[in-house]
Amino acid sequence: MCIRDRPHLTLDAEVSGDVSSLAFLNPYLRQIEGMALAGRGRVAGRLNIDRGTLRQGTQLDVAAPVLTLDLLDHRASGSGTVRLAVGQETAGQLGVVVEFSDLTARRRDDPRPLLVGAGLIVEARGEARLSPDEALASGASYLSVGLPAVRVPDVAVFQHYIPDHVGMRLHGGEGLLHGRATVDTERLEIELGLTAGDTDLGIEDYRFQSDIDLALLAKTAAADPDAIDLAGSRLLLSDVRLAHGDNAMSDAWRGRLAVDTGRVRFPRAEPVRGLGLRVRDAPVRELLDDVEGQLSLSGSVSHLGWLNQLIANTYGADIDGTADLGATLVLRDGWLAPGTEARLVSDDLVVGVLDYHAQGRGSVRLEVAEGGRRPDASIDVRLQDAVFKRRQEETAFIEAVDLRMRAVARDLSYSGPTEDVSLRLAIPFARVTDMRVYNRYLPQDSPLQILGGSAELTADIALEPADAGGWVTLNAPSLHTRLDTQELSGDLRLDVTLAGGRPQDMAFDISGST
Repeated sequence: MCIRDRPHLTLDAEVSGDVSSLAFLNPYLRQIEGMALAGRGRVAGRLNIDRGTLRQGTQLDVAAPVLTLDLLDHRASGSGTVRLAVGQETAGQLGVVVEFSDLTARRRDDPRPLLVGAGLIVEARGEARLSPDEALASGASYLSVGLPAVRVPDVAVFQHYIPDHVGMRLHGGEGLLHGRATVDTERLEIELGLTAGDTDLGIEDYRFQSDIDLALLAKTAAADPDAIDLAGSRLLLSDVRLAHGDNAMSDAWRGRLAVDTGRVRFPRAEPVRGLGLRVRDAPVRELLDDVEGQLSLSGSVSHLGWLNQLIANTYGADIDGTADLGATLVLRDGWLAPGTEARLVSDDLVVGVLDYHAQGRGSVRLEVAEGGRRPDASIDVRLQDAVFKRRQEETAFIEAVDLRMRAVARDLSYSGPTEDVSLRLAIPFARVTDMRVYNRYLPQDSPLQILGGSAELTADIALEPADAGGWVTLNAPSLHTRLDTQELSGDLRLDVTLAGGRPQDMAFDISGST
């Protein structure tokens, strides 16, 4: 007997027996976001039908050694139990509980396993009436999916959920997933955790390897039911290494990132009768394609040097050190938009430009000036009480450095060193503790030697890919020198004018200097 073919059936009876197909339940289940069962098992309980509608007192329990559940473009197969009930606990609606004792879950269009394990529980409530046709109009009022710690054999299968325009590729790694997702007519609540070791990620020619601990918390915002609140979500990274092309992996580092406050919206999500968001007709990656919102983040990074592979430039400008992080992300049409900024604060910040390194207390601020696929951004660096030296020098002879650097980059991408960058470097004050360090710049057979003294250094330099300008001033009172065999003392002021040059070749025009 097919229940669907008997819409006027009235029956109240105890039932028990083996069934070779569980599809007889689907005329009631398909209204719950297209849910469908297959398999075989033993059915026992009470069936109370009045003209095609399940009435109070209905309770069917199925023990299924072979069980398949289709829901929201996913399929779980294994063994388990099914319970259908209509009673006071379901407020007169049809309540469904499907629990797998073992399972393998996949996307229906992908043969690769998504999840493997035991204990998956799907709970749902919906209308208890018979669905008259194959239509998938939602009659669901509640849907919950609970996961114990189930194995993710290959995180690469999650690539399906990442928008193509992000450019991130999941190449591999094994992990554990646990949590619960619940949605009803008023709310959405998701709490998921993913841990994965030695995960392999890629962005264009860049490859990351990392251990990942991700916690995703998402719920509808009480004051704004059309927005999703992500506060409390966090990402922990450890043993992270980055490589670019043939370049070796960077030193390992770790990082922490948390969403302090933040709401997002999905313009492609449409309200439907029953559950609040249409997820069946809009895959997750398409919902994320044009996500909008604003997030406030905080965290820390143990090693900033890996960033240099992402911000390669023609000036050799780079950063390193440990830092605490604060950020504001503004999302528009799925891209970072103006208003996005990241702030790094460090007690041991290292900043390099051209042939020089400075190290001390400082901060870095990254701000998006124009968003989209190839954004424009500015980077502002401030160092205080720093030391300054050439990269190959072991000891710094320039101290108490106040350094400010601003870089403006246009049309940023992952494709390689950024050519369209303007850089401004200012040193309002620095102290040269031992002027003898400049003897190395004198010709080898020079009759002039610096014997001692100190100086103040100031500078303001502007660099373009094929040009340079600005000035450097060195003021050394009571400089002690020797010319041939004669020792001299006096005040020295050196004004170097940059009238042009090509920074990447360390070639500068200093005509007009005095």
